[in-house]
Amino acid sequence: MITPEDVYAAKEKAHTEDGGFYRWLGASLIGHPCSRYVALKFRCAFHDQFSGQLLRIFEVGHDAEDRIIRDMHATGKVYIGDQQKMIDLPGAKGHAGVTLDGIAMVDSERMVWECKTANDDTFKKFEKQGVKAAKPQYYAQVQVGMMLTNLKNALHTTENKNTSALRFEVIPYNHEVAENLASLARRIVEGFEGQRCNDRPDWYECKWCPANKMCHGSAIPRKHCLTCCHSTAVDGGKWACRIFGDAVIPDENLPVGCDDHLYLPWMLNFYMRGYGEYWVEYELPGGERFYNLPVSSFPKITGVDNPVLLTSEMMEQAGDVTRITAEGKA
Repeated sequence: MITPEDVYAAKEKAHTEDGGFYRWLGASLIGHPCSRYVALKFRCAFHDQFSGQLLRIFEVGHDAEDRIIRDMHATGKVYIGDQQKMIDLPGAKGHAGVTLDGIAMVDSERMVWECKTANDDTFKKFEKQGVKAAKPQYYAQVQVGMMLTNLKNALHTTENKNTSALRFEVIPYNHEVAENLASLARRIVEGFEGQRCNDRPDWYECKWCPANKMCHGSAIPRKHCLTCCHSTAVDGGKWACRIFGDAVIPDENLPVGCDDHLYLPWMLNFYMRGYGEYWVEYELPGGERFYNLPVSSFPKITGVDNPVLLTSEMMEQAGDVTRITAEGKA
């Protein structure tokens, strides 16, 4: 007999197999309160792990859009077009931009349309505070959308998941906010590592963050081209590798990486003691040291007694470098 747990497990399995290698820095991510999270997420350093039940909740929001559009069209007062249209952010080399829920024609005015679903508590916050105060990330999302469509207003639609009540809010364009967000996106594409929103791992915005153990602890990022210090974002939404003469990396190779992989030092929450052309030396909180180096240079560190030599693959397999013994084994 089927159980709810069977459904949840199937959802979780499909989500894991998907791999979470989505390289687009969308407007919904740019406005996140922590720019370090944005930088890690853009480079696919981690794969969000969600319960099957939560994944189904996410789908409720996506599935609601067509129904809400149908209900709005029935009034004869609104028309929604250009659904899921992607627009590149100028200067971001095809790596960032916005995916519109749609463009709304309201009273002969074209507006960015953004549609969300919310639980009862969040819906009431929207009613009391407005989108800007209640959900700054949603506010940021429509600002980028308005900048890239050259529209002066956005229609933000919210459906209460508990009661099916609808709420509409017209949000005006704020040029300064939009330009700051666009500037941040361009910097992250160029390699900016972002800045923690707080240095306390138990801070309310950090406590439940999926990047917490990586940002504040000793967890290891995923090993692939985007977490490697040799890769650079280039035009057309592509990536190039310095090891191979700045050649463009085939898309199918990006999630895999190669034996020359070296982690970007800012992704590892360890003190960097030194580096060379093909190695980086780190010190763990307890004083232990290790070298991250590629397979092609392994082992070539000289002048150090019993060095702990770790390829990126060894580090990824260990998951947490503090588990690695003095012999360099996980």
